[in-house]
Parts: sequence; structure tokens; C-alpha cells
Amino acid sequence: MQPHWLSPTGGYLEPRDGSNPLQALLAGPADAMDAIVKTNNYYDCFFYAPGEYETRGWKYQERSTANPGCKHVGSGSEGSAKTTLKLVDIWQSFSEE
Repeated sequence: MQPHWLSPTGGYLEPRDGSNPLQALLAGPADAMDAIVKTNNYYDCFFYAPGEYETRGWKYQERSTANPGCKHVGSGSEGSAKTTLKLVDIWQSFSEE
């Protein structure tokens, strides 16, 4: 298992490799978030800073999602410190989620 720290705007310190909260990966835009999910391993753990994260999610035979066993830990569900995952650019109701 490898931990990955994510932030909508990226961390404050270089390199922004997701190795700790101050070096969080930029993950707010859908292109960034989807690229991160493509490269994860089984049983990785994602820690989300407060904010909104866009993703295009899964699409049959085109886009995968996080691998089995992955954990996703947000900062909360209420108030100013909440984490929100937003599904964007979905066109087909039966082959995307």
C-alpha cells in the first residue's frame, strides 16, 4: 500500500509528488484526477484535502477507476473542510459512472 496526498490546488512544496500533505498532488481538475487514478496500485490509499475534485469516472472499455482495495479518505462531509468528488462530462447513462 502506498499513501497519496491530494489537493485541489496541489501542495505548497516541491516536488508535488503526493508523498505528504505539503507535497500533495494537484488533483482538482478532471484531467489531473483521472491521471492519478490511472497510475495507482492495488490497495493504495488516497487522502483528500478539503475542496472539490472532478472526475470523469469509469467508462466501459475506455476509462478505468481506482484498483480494488484502494481506500479514499476525505477531510469531512460538512462545513468549510468538506471533500467533494464531482462526476463531470458524462454522456451515456448505461456505460459510464
